[in-house]
Amino acid sequence: MEYFKTICCNTTDLHCRCKQMQQLYQRQFYDGICVHFDECKEKKEPNACWITFDWSAEIGTNFDLQYQGKPLRIVIMGKETTGGKNALRAPARLCDFNNGKLNRHYSSTYKLLRYIFEYSGKQDVVLSMYALTNLYSCAFRLHPEQRRGVPNTASQWLHCIELKKEELKILAPTVLILQSTTIKAQHLYPDAKLVPIELPNGYGALC
Repeated sequence: MEYFKTICCNTTDLHCRCKQMQQLYQRQFYDGICVHFDECKEKKEPNACWITFDWSAEIGTNFDLQYQGKPLRIVIMGKETTGGKNALRAPARLCDFNNGKLNRHYSSTYKLLRYIFEYSGKQDVVLSMYALTNLYSCAFRLHPEQRRGVPNTASQWLHCIELKKEELKILAPTVLILQSTTIKAQHLYPDAKLVPIELPNGYGALC
């Protein structure tokens, strides 16, 4: 834990960011429905079984932290299976998963954070040190049990990109990690440079 003694959390900044995020979602959504919902679903008929949503970011309690006198705000953006979440909250802990079985997306996220922080402990402390946001806020599933291969419409892509830009203005990441092949850093920051991250082969047990 020596590494973490130089890290401190600015709770004032975190509270302010959370409040701004809530205001953003209040403008974008009403009763859990996006203002662009009808356009994004295109010709699909709404059905409670196959339309789900996951529209708010998850912000760790130590997201707004300083390391060696500089801000270190890590945001990870990916295409996660949506699960009906609309309340701003902190990222899940390891104990929140049944029998410690993480889905593939969260498993990669956890390993990556441990790699970045050079942390080899079994605790999930690194899961408080970042924010997670979903590239798509809604999912139009072909059947209720579908979890992979969920199709996204062209309108979704356009509107969700604009929402992500607004989220990133508030979160102001110093490190943005994209876990997606459909979006590039240039879609969010025109002057961004691609820096691929590859974990060593066989890196890291999960717990």
